[in-house]
Amino acid sequence: MNNNKIIRLHLEKKMFELCNNTGVREIWKDIFSLDNNTLFVKLDNSDYPTNLNNMIRWLSHKIEHRLEVGKQTYLEDVPITAAECEEHNRDNLEEAIEELLDLLVYLSAVLLSDKDIVVRELLEKQLDSLLFSAFTLAVSYKITQQRLTKEVTKWVKTF
Repeated sequence: MNNNKIIRLHLEKKMFELCNNTGVREIWKDIFSLDNNTLFVKLDNSDYPTNLNNMIRWLSHKIEHRLEVGKQTYLEDVPITAAECEEHNRDNLEEAIEELLDLLVYLSAVLLSDKDIVVRELLEKQLDSLLFSAFTLAVSYKITQQRLTKEVTKWVKTF
């Protein structure tokens, strides 16, 4: 099984776990109406239902497409192991932060635009959540870099 398939299957599993997590479902109730496996977004006195299983399939298909685009760009699957990352000079955590920052920029541009966005309030909440994720990832990355620096310093001192 190739790395991209492993990643897609991992994300599908995580999406199913998320959708079945009672804590997440409680949070969603503050944002959506939730009935069994269907989320309802109310706009202009109309409900827009989304079946969670269909959403997982749709997201999985989109992820698979993005992995293919990446494979065409880099001519390889996403590296997973430390050896693969080193061999291809890739740092997945650093790349994740870069991609998240791109997401923050594009979402902010949507929110700052003069377009009529019917889900603006929902997108504002999402931006806050993504900013929280950006801080968390940045702290994780900085800690990783500091540990590596300490290990290299210890290694250099032994010589």
